[in-house]
Amino acid sequence: MNTYGKWKTMRVDLTDFYKDVSQSNGTYLNTGWNGFVFSYQPTVDVEDDFSICNFRIVKK
Repeated sequence: MNTYGKWKTMRVDLTDFYKDVSQSNGTYLNTGWNGFVFSYQPTVDVEDDFSICNFRIVKK
């Protein structure tokens, strides 16, 4: 996604990131508390220029 240097707000369902078709609800997220980890390929040589800030997770 190219925002051409402008800030952009994105809304993404967590189940889009945490899919697991083997689960009855299609995700491995649990009701209640879940732990989240974001990893940006630390072992791959890349020269990306991006920023991510202000995560907000809210109940639908």
